[in-house]
Amino acid sequence: MKPFKTYEEQVDILKSRGLIVDENTIYDLQNENYYNVINGYKDLFLELKPDSKEPMIPEKFVEGASFEEIFALYKLDRRLRNTLLEYLLVFETHLKSRIAYFFSEKYKEPHSYLYFQNYTSNSDKTKSVVKTVAVLSNIMTKKNIEPVDHYIKNHKGVPFWILMNYLTVGNVSHLYEILDEEIKVKVASNYSEKFNRQYEMQVNIQSVDVESVLKQVNFFRNVCAHEERLYDFKLKKRVKSLNLISNYNDISNINIVNDNLQSKLFDMILFLIFFLNKRDYSKLLEELDQHIDYYSKQMHTINKKHIYEKVGCLTDTFSDILNFKDL
Repeated sequence: MKPFKTYEEQVDILKSRGLIVDENTIYDLQNENYYNVINGYKDLFLELKPDSKEPMIPEKFVEGASFEEIFALYKLDRRLRNTLLEYLLVFETHLKSRIAYFFSEKYKEPHSYLYFQNYTSNSDKTKSVVKTVAVLSNIMTKKNIEPVDHYIKNHKGVPFWILMNYLTVGNVSHLYEILDEEIKVKVASNYSEKFNRQYEMQVNIQSVDVESVLKQVNFFRNVCAHEERLYDFKLKKRVKSLNLISNYNDISNINIVNDNLQSKLFDMILFLIFFLNKRDYSKLLEELDQHIDYYSKQMHTINKKHIYEKVGCLTDTFSDILNFKDL
């Protein structure tokens, strides 16, 4: 276990490794924690071994690197998390609404979402069906959920669109996987129709695409909610994305090659184009670029290009994703 270090000792450690500090460094460490700032965001500012991507041992910061730069990257990541979380919540709400609508349209009997036969007949997913129904049932029996209590007391049942509000994005991901294929296709087709209407371009979103993006959203939402490092976060397992890439390449002047995607933030942002409303999506890209532009001006040993590379960006900026063909 590492021994306790005072704030003064922490600053001395940074200085001994070649990092420039100032009178505000100690106060920033008091507020934000040495581990969170330095251990989380130092990598871009460390000297590397010759002909290697590994940092020198013992660690040494590149000449001219300052605590202020590392702290700027730390604050940038916070802004990226907050912005992404806002729009992931929008995505989540829109998807819940579609699932509830198309499920309730097909299965009109009260509490139809509690009947096992209304989900997939795939025997490999029986356990998932049981678990999901248990989650839905548990929400109905929880106390102090006012809308649920109201519907049970006054209407003798809870509509699916009310219950959906209390599912986590992880719950929704499992729920979508066990829906019967007809409903999954309707949800995916509705996204295709929305995109075609708003952009006046034809795409074909499939049910597997919704599943893939949901899995991505679940991981990235957790990173944002738990304030983990986002800018270089990478999924351990790649999601299926060939159809989404094909759809994007059909409408874009930028050709995205599947093998070049790194399962990082850029992938998540790119695929959201098919699921967020046009105005929301454009605003998301604009805000992400604005954050990077603002905080990169506080850095001098790295630049915007380094940051875009770290997020896995295959374009110069996020806004370049909207560089469409003249169809």
